[in-house]
Amino acid sequence: MGLAACGGGGGSKTTTTSAAPTTIPKPVANVEIRPPQGPVGTKFTLIGTGFKPGETVTFQVLFPDPSHAPFPGQPHKATPDGAVQTTYTATPGNPNGTYTVKATGDMGTEGQNTFVLGSTAATTASSTAKSTTTPTTR
Repeated sequence: MGLAACGGGGGSKTTTTSAAPTTIPKPVANVEIRPPQGPVGTKFTLIGTGFKPGETVTFQVLFPDPSHAPFPGQPHKATPDGAVQTTYTATPGNPNGTYTVKATGDMGTEGQNTFVLGSTAATTASSTAKSTTTPTTR
């Protein structure tokens, strides 16, 4: 009868694994602006969808010239289906160019889009501006 050798000498080996840290992305809303372009005096309708029901949403309008302070809109409560709507009227003194509208909810949902004030021929950067949603990720 023979003996069979087994094992690796009785030593023990411990393996430790750790999961990579997870970053949960912020919820992203869609912001639509109607019309996407217009002259001074135009009433732009700002429509947000994809917010949480009851979320308080604030629209902020950023001017093409960063030295001009952003326009802080009043807070609006999202409907049960997560929609919110308001208007922004471009007034005399607002410079022509591409404006950015940021919508921020108090439950972490964010979205943004742009509109052009003035004719597209009068603004060089706006000639490629589109009325599409730009998700915000952080």
